Amino acid sequence: GKESAARSRFRNAVVQAVVDNATVDLPEVLVARQLEAMMDDYLRSLEARGVDVRAFVKANEENLQGLMQESRPQAENLVKTGLVLDAIAAEEQLEVSEDDIAAVIAPLATAGKVEPGVLREQLERSGRIRSIRQNLLRDKAADLVEGAAVPVEPTEPSEPAVSEGGEAEVAGAADDESAAVSPES
Repeated sequence: GKESAARSRFRNAVVQAVVDNATVDLPEVLVARQLEAMMDDYLRSLEARGVDVRAFVKANEENLQGLMQESRPQAENLVKTGLVLDAIAAEEQLEVSEDDIAAVIAPLATAGKVEPGVLREQLERSGRIRSIRQNLLRDKAADLVEGAAVPVEPTEPSEPAVSEGGEAEVAGAADDESAAVSPES
């Protein structure tokens, strides 16, 4: 409901604030791979709607190049976010348990009408279990960042209070950076 949407927005804002404040070298190969994955997702969504993807790509090659250029900042942000969360997971020595993985596989197995053990083997063989493990680690890192953040209620601009000396003091105008979202050190 509303509460989980608000929590999700808060979590995303906290993680984005940490990412925005991080200095990370973005390997071009990772950005290119992310752009390719985004394009694959886009084409798969078209295919799911009955579009002949080969014909679409042939007819829209220039548009797709433009779309890739427009998508580049998003791809860079996704890569940076992943690298920052990976670094937090490593620094905090976060781990993914077999139970964590089983909790992800169970609903996928149910949806695919296959035994969890069989799906697990398929994921192991295809190497996709690594991305599941990585996503779980990143989720745990994001949980940690979110847990360290302190939500701050937006404040209404207040009337300046006048001190005894006659100087105006604006409430909250002290050089206090604690209101900014940052993980605890």
